[in-house]
Amino acid sequence: PRALMTDNGAAETAAEVDSQIYSFLPKKFSRQWYEYYFGRAEFGFDADAAQKSISDPVVDFLSRGGKRWRPALMLLACEAVGGKKKTALPFTPIPELVHNGTIITDDVEDGSTLRRGKPALHIIYGVDIAVNAGNTLYFLPLLPLLKDKKLSAEKKVLIYELFISEMAKLSLGQGMDIFWHRGQRDVSEREYLQMCSFKTGSLARIAAGLLYFLRQFIED
Repeated sequence: PRALMTDNGAAETAAEVDSQIYSFLPKKFSRQWYEYYFGRAEFGFDADAAQKSISDPVVDFLSRGGKRWRPALMLLACEAVGGKKKTALPFTPIPELVHNGTIITDDVEDGSTLRRGKPALHIIYGVDIAVNAGNTLYFLPLLPLLKDKKLSAEKKVLIYELFISEMAKLSLGQGMDIFWHRGQRDVSEREYLQMCSFKTGSLARIAAGLLYFLRQFIED
């Protein structure tokens, strides 16, 4: 686990996580990818619209970097309890993609103009594209779980319960933060810490919680 905390280890982990992200979320969507995860289109399907409204802005955002510490937390937790890194690595895109989705949406809500050294996504692509792309990242990384044949329906339900519970807390924390930014009232230290636990802590709990379920279920 110590190797993950060095500069070289962090860079290596980020590269491994990015590799997992792009193995699932290709920079260029193919019809085969759409059909595998979404099923055959019942009517007409505009692949170009999907590419330009989801993949292009998301890839733009991901390419700007980021600490990738939530996936690193998942890998650290895995190794700390004697698990194998390869067990957790394929699932590291879940907390990382969701995190990026929250940032995209947060920039719209805060009226931010810059993110990671470039114009915020809604400045480049428009508010409508940015909001939809951000919201898509809340759900998209769960699709591989739907396709995973190693996990039973019962085990998937436990993972979904964890995910939904923590995502609800994340939205609650964000709502508190937004309200306070309007200067509606003074905030106590304990209230602020609770907001942080909801808003920031939720994805960390998802990363560690997913590791517990996935390691237990896949290695059993």
